[in-house]
Amino acid sequence: MQITTPTAAGVYNGSLILASSAGGSAASVPLALTVLTAPSISAAPGAVTTSSTAPLAATGTVSFSNSGQTPTTLALTASGGSSLSVTTLSCPANGSCGSVAISSPTAAGTYNGSLTATSSYNGSTTSVPLNLSVLTPVGLFATPSPNPLTVTTTTPAVASGTVTFGNAGQTPTTLTLSVTGGASLSTTSLSCPGAGTCGAVTVSSPSAAGNYSGTLTASSSAGGSPVAVPVALVVLTQPSIAASTAPSPLSVTTTAPTAAAGTVTLTNSGQTPTTLSLALTGGGSLSTSSLSCPAGGSCGTVSITSPVAAGNYSGTLTMVSSAGGSVTSVPVSLVVLTAPSIGAVSSPSPLSLTVSQPAVASGSVSFTNSGQTPTTLSLSVTGGLSLSSTSLNCPASGSCGSVIVSSGSAAGAYSGTLGMSSSAGGSVTSVPVNFTVLTPPNVNPSTSQLSFASTSPTPASGSVSFSNSGQTPTTLSLSVSGGNSLSASSLNCPASGSCGSVTVTSPTAPGTYNGTLSVASSAGGSVGSVGIAFSVAQPPSISIASTSQAFGLVYDSQTSVRTLTVTNSGGAGTMSVVFSTGNPSQYSVQSGGTCTPGGQMAANSSCTLMVVQTGILICGSAVGSVPLSTTLRVTVGTSSATSALSGSNNRGKTGMGVCG
Repeated sequence: MQITTPTAAGVYNGSLILASSAGGSAASVPLALTVLTAPSISAAPGAVTTSSTAPLAATGTVSFSNSGQTPTTLALTASGGSSLSVTTLSCPANGSCGSVAISSPTAAGTYNGSLTATSSYNGSTTSVPLNLSVLTPVGLFATPSPNPLTVTTTTPAVASGTVTFGNAGQTPTTLTLSVTGGASLSTTSLSCPGAGTCGAVTVSSPSAAGNYSGTLTASSSAGGSPVAVPVALVVLTQPSIAASTAPSPLSVTTTAPTAAAGTVTLTNSGQTPTTLSLALTGGGSLSTSSLSCPAGGSCGTVSITSPVAAGNYSGTLTMVSSAGGSVTSVPVSLVVLTAPSIGAVSSPSPLSLTVSQPAVASGSVSFTNSGQTPTTLSLSVTGGLSLSSTSLNCPASGSCGSVIVSSGSAAGAYSGTLGMSSSAGGSVTSVPVNFTVLTPPNVNPSTSQLSFASTSPTPASGSVSFSNSGQTPTTLSLSVSGGNSLSASSLNCPASGSCGSVTVTSPTAPGTYNGTLSVASSAGGSVGSVGIAFSVAQPPSISIASTSQAFGLVYDSQTSVRTLTVTNSGGAGTMSVVFSTGNPSQYSVQSGGTCTPGGQMAANSSCTLMVVQTGILICGSAVGSVPLSTTLRVTVGTSSATSALSGSNNRGKTGMGVCG
């Protein structure tokens, strides 16, 4: 009988029981049957992937184990060009078969294939994929950005750039990075696959201004030559803008219509170039609104100009730097003043004067400046006039002072114009001047001696006329001494004309009245005095010895003469003889007497008058006579005496003799 186990691996222990069909006791046969598992080969690792760098071979190891309960022998083969350290391995049940070393050739290349283990038990195979690579050596290269790695920044920014590393070889590696010059790295290590990019490192300077140039070095852990990358990192100082002005400070005052202007020169002492954007407040204008500033150099000059209209255009020049940094602002004082405006006030006004020598004509002119611009006046005058000053300083909106305008001392007309010019322009004025210097009064009396005699009660009197040959009118103040009196105490004398006359009169009482007529001129000059020699005599006292006198009959052309004695018992006087009433034409005084009609009769004296009665032809109807009569009046001074004269004139008959 054959006892067979199941095919499945296992332990089949039991008993074989033999029982009789006829009974009896059964027989028991112990059974110990085992079905073993077949060899079960496994490889570790399940695949070999390895690489090396030429000229080294790529190697790997594969270990085999048998998890089956059946021992076996493995026959090993490799494809793909690799070689094995052994070609067989013995595998106990449930144990390690050992390991085999696999090596590629040393030439660079890919040696992919399989490691095959064939079991001697049942010819089953176990295959292990082989991926063996002999790589080309590490070939590092670096790509800086920017390229070259030259970066300049301005503090507080850091200068930085990146360096990307690549491996042109097939051998992966790890890069160790370092940099000189004070820069820093974002990493000091990079992993590089074969024939690929290792990644990038950032190289950064500090933020402080300085030159951080050096070298970035990458060293490969897998050999090969290190890579050195020059690094030029510069951190510049920020723009630092300074301003210089012309004038300094930028304070300019001009007078309309001239614009106020100045310049501002800007410099950059920083290491960073920049562009300045300029702006101005206050109403002025800029020649440019932008300036380019090189590092450590001049940005150029901007002109600042006000409008031409009067006003205050003060403000501030401000700026913005495109590259940051420190800028400045410039206070700007631009003032355009109103032009000088000169006004003049004369004293007297108008400036017209007439004076008399030795005085000079003069007046003052005061000047004011109503403009906002100070100026200096240059003064000149025509017409022979002179000035106390030819220059005056005029403050803005204030008084310039005054100047005295004077004529010469010589007599004449000094008509001209006070003119001026302003050093600062603007409007000026002119002042007409009309001065006249006259010759002084030259007053002359019509006589230097006034001598008159009168007989009381008639005062002695005489007149003196005055004339002024000077050009200056004056008023004469008159006074007289010696007891005399004046008809006027003053006379007005026009220029070059007659002053009029004054009568000097003595008292009426008999006496001598000698004195002086004194003259004073209100306008000075030359005047003359007049000597006074007056006398008032005792008045005459006249009498005629005969108060009547008969002449008798006279014929045609016949005369009858009578002598009359005139006596003056008083003072002297002028004698006058007058016939009045009746027939005065037939009476006359003939020579031969001692009296002088029309002449002086001495005081206390007597004289005779020869009085004549003259006949005329008278015809009529009958012969007869015509009575004659008249009155003889003798006057000496104020004293008179009369004598009645009488007589007759023969009348012949018509037709007879001469009357025929």
